[in-house]
Amino acid sequence: MLTNVSLCDEKVSKLSHESDDKQFLTTYDVAQKTGRCLATVRRWIHNGTLKAVALPGGRRPSYLIAVKDFKDLLHNPATPEKETQP
Repeated sequence: MLTNVSLCDEKVSKLSHESDDKQFLTTYDVAQKTGRCLATVRRWIHNGTLKAVALPGGRRPSYLIAVKDFKDLLHNPATPEKETQP
């Protein structure tokens, strides 16, 4: 069983290899990488847990998240990791 710290380190390691050419992630990318739903990612953005830039247009704005801000989110101990079943 992996601890929250090792899960965080594993995600950051994968991200650094996958996104060397990427400077920004979409909300979908963040949801996939964290195992959370899009509504949770949007909630993180709205409550200030995750920094993002809103793109113009539509009823529900699209967001871009800087890779650096995503890494900060993973290292933030106040961010709950995905619950695991014992």
